[in-house]
Amino acid sequence: MRLTKLNKVYLDVIAQELAACGMTVPQMFVLGPVMQGRRTIGEISRMIDLSYSTVSGIVDRLERNGFVERTRDHLDRRMVWVELVGSVEAIQNRIPFMRGEYFPELFSSMEASEVERASESLALLTRHLEVRQQSFPKKGGSNAR
Repeated sequence: MRLTKLNKVYLDVIAQELAACGMTVPQMFVLGPVMQGRRTIGEISRMIDLSYSTVSGIVDRLERNGFVERTRDHLDRRMVWVELVGSVEAIQNRIPFMRGEYFPELFSSMEASEVERASESLALLTRHLEVRQQSFPKKGGSNAR
């Protein structure tokens, strides 16, 4: 199916872009919530639906690579926060994929009419899948990921 191939090629392009920056796809998934503000490993784990130990290992690597740091809460020393090292803008400069202009640049060789047709097709697929998504029972009291 075309959608399966598109997904595979898309993920491969993203993985290669991230590898060029010294990152992996799982690291990007963990970094996303931290870019919105400091988080505990438990919060990140719930947000991206990965186990605590998996997220902890990914945070170890992100910390080694200078993307995040762990800090203890000043009021409750049992709490450990994961925070960005530097600003969101600094991370976006290190990882082109996370910049707003990345996708327009990625598809800049396409004709405007091709981009419009692709956008309309993706919107149609999204609407169809959202209807399907709503037909399933809510998981764990939350439907958000």
